[in-house]
Amino acid sequence: MILEHGGRIGDVARCLGGNMVTPPVDPAAVRDYFGRRKGFPQIEELMTIITGGVPVITETSSTDLERALRYGNHSSADGHLPLLWEKLGNDVRRERCLVLEKTSAHEIPNLRVSPVGVVVTHKPRVINDLSFNPTDRTTKGGLNADTNADTIPPCLCAGALPGFLTALVSLRAKCPKLHLLMATTDVNDAFRNVRINPDQAHNFGYTLGDLLVVDLRLPFGWTGSPGHFGVTASAAEHAHRNTNLSTAQILPEGVDMMKHVKIVDRWEEGEPTPVPSDVVIRPSTGGELNSPFETWVYVDDHALLRAQLSDTDRSALIASQSLASDYVRAFGHEAGETPILAPKKSSDWDTKLEFLGFTIDSHALTISVPEKKAQALKTALENEWP
Repeated sequence: MILEHGGRIGDVARCLGGNMVTPPVDPAAVRDYFGRRKGFPQIEELMTIITGGVPVITETSSTDLERALRYGNHSSADGHLPLLWEKLGNDVRRERCLVLEKTSAHEIPNLRVSPVGVVVTHKPRVINDLSFNPTDRTTKGGLNADTNADTIPPCLCAGALPGFLTALVSLRAKCPKLHLLMATTDVNDAFRNVRINPDQAHNFGYTLGDLLVVDLRLPFGWTGSPGHFGVTASAAEHAHRNTNLSTAQILPEGVDMMKHVKIVDRWEEGEPTPVPSDVVIRPSTGGELNSPFETWVYVDDHALLRAQLSDTDRSALIASQSLASDYVRAFGHEAGETPILAPKKSSDWDTKLEFLGFTIDSHALTISVPEKKAQALKTALENEWP
């Protein structure tokens, strides 16, 4: 099939069909919901991604393909081969890549092959090293160096934590006696939910054994992945902030994704800590009564905020289901897929929240570093500056 289509990955993918290049969503419905109803300002960028996949604007590869094929993968991947094969199996099942014989590499025009490595933090993570320069390994190169940075949407996630804290303080000032509930959720596989323009997928090749794998989804390791994924995450964030209890349209998949989430029973003692009188308060824009829902997103991590009017108020659960429903509208529901919002990372609603490495307490109105992380930082500093 590669020879039949002149090595054009996009034509091969379109010939195979399925969800390989076409997301299981109705583009007209996406435009209507996120654009017309919710007024998402980046609707045209979102529609480009939905209808054609992420554009990859780059210089033609000057990399020595034969040398890249000989190099293979980084040594960090050697000890995690079962993980790499498991990932490849999942990607094949979910139609996220094309798998070819490595001998067909020279039949694909402008193919880039980059090594895969494994970074171990709290768990092993597979990373495509798209800055790898097989000709001179002491310098950065590869797709990341050749990508036109001006064509990548800015990743505007730095404001997530201060924005969430500002919203929390504003809501506490407006509702000084109410229970302020918080929750987090995380997009499962994050970048891998977003399709690449198949005609530019030749930029995302890697090898595994005797196989050549060409990715059709955003990989972890490309400089453009956070910005392009951020368009979709921002669409969900914007839609959520422009939805309230009376306008929420909950999908069955949204209910199912959040069925394990509950509201933690009250455990706090005493009255909530008031906002100090010398603090400048911004007007509250959401999170209570029938005002819009409140959420802030950092790449793929959402923090949600909701005032609980009484012990019988379960509206926070509707907020969770609404956000999950918006992700289904953006990504679609694919057979065999795990839930879009990871169940293990979708927390219960409580007045204490772990978000971006910090512990936030809406009752005491405090933010702190968890003891385990504080100790790790202390150890690192002592080792660096004994």
